[in-house]
Parts: sequence; C-alpha cells; structure tokens
Amino acid sequence: MNGRHVLTLTVVAIVALGILAPVLSACAPAATPVPATPTVPPPAPTATPEKEVVLRYIGTDDKLGRGCDPALIDSTAQCIPNAYEQLVRYKPGTSEFEGVLATEWEANDDSTEWTLKLREGVKFYDGTPWNAQALKFSFDRAMGLAAFAAGQWGAVESVEVVDDHTVRVVMKRPLSYFPAVMAAPWGSSFWVSPKCVQEHATADDPWAKEYLIEHSCGTGPYQVEIWEWDDRIEMVKNPYYWRGWDIPHVDRLVLKFIPALETRKAVFEAGDADWWGGGYALPFAWIPDLLASPDNVVDIFESSPKIFTFYMNPQKPPLDNINVRKAIQHVFDWDKVNQLVWNGKARRAQGFFPRDLKCFDPSVPIYEYDIAKAKEYMAKAGYPDGGFTLRMHIDMKAVDWRQAVLVLQEGLEQIGITLHIESKEWATVYAEALQKPLEEPRPYHMTGMWFFPLVADPHEFVVKIWHGKMIGSEAGYNFHLWRNPELDALIDAGQMETDPEKRCEIYSRIQHTIQDGAVAITTWEEPATYVYKKWVKNPPAYTPFAMTQMVPNFSGVYIEGRPER
Repeated sequence: MNGRHVLTLTVVAIVALGILAPVLSACAPAATPVPATPTVPPPAPTATPEKEVVLRYIGTDDKLGRGCDPALIDSTAQCIPNAYEQLVRYKPGTSEFEGVLATEWEANDDSTEWTLKLREGVKFYDGTPWNAQALKFSFDRAMGLAAFAAGQWGAVESVEVVDDHTVRVVMKRPLSYFPAVMAAPWGSSFWVSPKCVQEHATADDPWAKEYLIEHSCGTGPYQVEIWEWDDRIEMVKNPYYWRGWDIPHVDRLVLKFIPALETRKAVFEAGDADWWGGGYALPFAWIPDLLASPDNVVDIFESSPKIFTFYMNPQKPPLDNINVRKAIQHVFDWDKVNQLVWNGKARRAQGFFPRDLKCFDPSVPIYEYDIAKAKEYMAKAGYPDGGFTLRMHIDMKAVDWRQAVLVLQEGLEQIGITLHIESKEWATVYAEALQKPLEEPRPYHMTGMWFFPLVADPHEFVVKIWHGKMIGSEAGYNFHLWRNPELDALIDAGQMETDPEKRCEIYSRIQHTIQDGAVAITTWEEPATYVYKKWVKNPPAYTPFAMTQMVPNFSGVYIEGRPER
C-alpha cells in the first residue's frame, strides 16, 4: 500500500420514501438446528501496519439509521453494505447479475422453485462457516422477526436444505425475477452467523435483535466495532473476508454523524472527510464551489432508478376530466426545472419507467411543454379560461421539489388555474392518502413524491403505485387514487408471466396505459453523485439498481498521496 495515511468516512443515510416494506406481525418460530461449531479465533496478522488507514465518510442524511440488524432495517442502515452481503448482486456498473454468497441459481419451468448453489470457503466474522444450514437459519430468523426482510422475501414459502452447499427455495407463486430479489441491496443481505445469534439470544429476544442492532455478524468486508448513537459507527476489517485483503485497502471505516448539510460541506472542504456520499442529497448548485479545489472530485451519474413525479387525484373534479389532466401535463416547463435544480445535468423521465430498467419502452410519448396545446385541452374540457383552484399537499423542504412545484404553479397560471400549495410533512400526506373510507375523496387535488423500489424489476415499479389494491393500503403508495381495472389486470399478468419477451410486451402496455391516463407528471431521472478527495483511489463502481450511491461497499478503496495533517 502506498502510504499509511488516515482517511476518514462520515455517513448519513437517505430515507427511501418510496419503499418501506410492510411490517408483519408474527411470533418467532423455533430456531433452525445448526450443528455446533467451535469458535475459531481470528488469524494472526501477517504484519503490524505502521499506521491504521481510516476512511472517513460524510453521508446523505442527518442520522445513523435505526441500527445494523439486516433483517430489521431498510436503506437507513449505514453499516449493512459493508457488514453483510447478498446471495447475488448487480455486477458493478451494470444491470447484470453475478454471484456473491451464491454461485449458481436456477428455476424450474414455472419459476415456483429456485435451486441455489452456495459459495464454499466463506466464513462469518466469528469464524463459523457460511453454508446451507446458515442460510436456512437466517431465513427463519428474518421470517420470525417479521420486519423489513420478511416483507422483501414475502413471496417465499420455504427454504429447504438439499446438502451443505445447496438449497431449494419454494415460492408461493411464480417468481421469475427472484434474482432481482436476491440482489436487492437492503432486505436481502440478512445472512447472519447462527452461532452469533444463539450466543446473544435471550428468552425475551430469541433472535438476538437487540444485540445485532449495534453489532454485526456478517460475511462482509467490514464489521462493527464501535456504535455510538448520534455520533459515529466505526467498522474494522473482517479477518475472514472471503475475497481476502491482498489488494490495497483501508483498515477502518468511520461513519460520522453530522446533522447539518452545510456543516458536512464545511467538514469536507476543510479536508476532515475524504468521501462525501452525496447520492441524492447534494445540492447541484454547490458543485462549482466544490470543484474549485483541485483536491475534490465530483462524479455525476445521470443513470438513475429514482423519478420524481407529481400525481393528480382523479377522484376530485375537475381532475376527473382527462382533458384537464392533459392540459396540466403540458404546462410543466421541464427545461426550466433542469437548469434551476440540476444545472442541466438531469435526464428527463420518459414515462414512469427509468430508461435503465428492464422492459423500458422508448416509444412512450412525452408531454412536452406547450401552453398553446394546454389551452386547447382546457377548451375541450369546458374550461377555456380556467377559473378554478387546485390544492397541492406536498413536503416543500427539499430544494428540488420546491423548485419543481413553483415552476408548475407558474405554468398553471398561464391557463387560468390557481395552485394552492400546502407544505406538509411526508407522514401527514401519507396519512391523508390512507384515510378511510376509501370512497371518500382525499383533501388534495395533487401531491408528489419520488419512488424507487429496492427490487429492480418492472413489477415492483408498478404494483405499489398503480395497482388499485394499493389504494388506502400501507403496502403501497397509490396516492393518486386512480383505479383502472385494465391496468390492474396487466399488472397481475406481468407478475405471473415467466417468459421474458412476453413480460416486456405486458410492461410496454402498462407504460402506455399509465402515460395515456395522464394522472402522473413524471419529471426527472434524478442524477446521483460521488464526491470525494483525489487521494481516494479505486472508488466503487456506480450501479443504479444497487443504490450504491448511498453507502458503497468500500472493500476495494485505498488511499494514495493524502497529505499528512
């Protein structure tokens, strides 16, 4: 390794508004029997380093998350991408799958059973082996805790041990996209050491969740050593990491709590942090200032699974008139928003599917900014001069959302529509969408949110937002309240279809049906960023559907040429 410089890593998480799995209620089943395995002491280090190399990282939110238990936690968990691993992952920088803890996966003819071959020679942080029994134990634990991972793997009926390195996964229904479920960055990395769980279990806590909130027992490259709430997480090298440590690397990750965005920027610019995850929280207006220093690197990625969308509620007149909805589509000045918010760096959404998602249909039309056409639709609707007010409930704290709302408001004024904006916390808007009875109109005409699912499959992109069964359901986000039986039938058919070509034909029809309904104003595919110092070498590849823009796996990162402080 060139140099033994201290590098720092401070982390804050993104709260993924669009993908909170339902919390299920269940009693913990009896633990799967696991053969007793003696504790294996960590191997002795081959050499004593001159100085521990530390990576300090500034993240993208104002808290460390809700702990490190991979069966309980979603994307707010800072430690999971380095402490735990998936069975399958997206090959870095691509949308193709490659094995991690599994090496092979094969479905039967109707995708109701999947046979997995597990990687041999892998150990957990406590030195015990990764094998089929450990997988079965971890699955039973996740189902017993009935939290995030249980929702993510809700289509799985059972896991059967075939031999020490083979398992059979039995589905409740055909699941042709199970590799995408296995590759999900959170909710599918819940493989923990059975011995670790058993040693820390109690009568009241048979799955040792209290212990694993602040500790880790995974197979990943770094494991939790220090957990200080509202301060920091420190992670150290896993001596048993199956990929080994022969390549240049850092010895310790420090994920630091810094609540204020402006403070994070100051810390980074002062050289007291080496990586700023950026992700989706870095204001693009700051990028020129950051690049003014030759020590700073900013990587911008336009490929993104995250789309911000305005939703119209067709339950409330006059939005029950499709011509009014189409008029509103044509008053949104996308180019203006792109310059105001993204310095022209964002990619306009073309319908509800991001361009890099499987089955994206490039023939889906875009509603261009065209005031004259908007006025034509208003005349068709019987409102040639507008003359009515729409009420929008939306969280206006985010700069990008606020700018987009104000640009939409300006466009509506040009066709005689007044947009009354009420800034409300996300939780309040969510509660309004869930209110009962379902037949009663919601208090808003419009709302807005971004959304991406952790499982990067077309079905996951549409079912939670667009299926009628998600109206008033905590399992989804159908805030627009549009119920279309034809669309529901297509979504159901796409879920069950196993032929890839036929699935894409179904999802093409779904994309056109959504766009033709004019209920959603899709805006941008939100660009992501990595911001780091020039002495950080071999940065992780950006992989959109792995959400690596949040907290990357740092096993291949090293430091070279950092000035001493």
